[in-house]
Amino acid sequence: MAPIPVSTITASDFLAGHLPVGLLAFEDGGIAGTFPSPAARKTLLEEAKADGFKGNVGETIVLSFTDKGSKRRCVLVGIGARKNATAESVRRACASMLKAASPRFEKLVVA
Repeated sequence: MAPIPVSTITASDFLAGHLPVGLLAFEDGGIAGTFPSPAARKTLLEEAKADGFKGNVGETIVLSFTDKGSKRRCVLVGIGARKNATAESVRRACASMLKAASPRFEKLVVA
């Protein structure tokens, strides 16, 4: 796998929804962080679960969602149970996220 360059973007570019986003999902429910909105989170988790996603460490699924009028693509990656989350499980989840995103997207915002 080729190295993926890391860079920053402005908050306005992020909120405009131009780039796909990577999100970490807990096995016992919920998405880490504060993005996307609660309604979008609920929809994402329901769709992922319907497709068999459980949130195990490193498990990935690519979905589309709409948040506050912006349509976005998402790589949802499992991080395991909330109480067992460690730096190692985050590292493994991020590696899986990049592996799933690389063939599909040129850039990925991790929220």
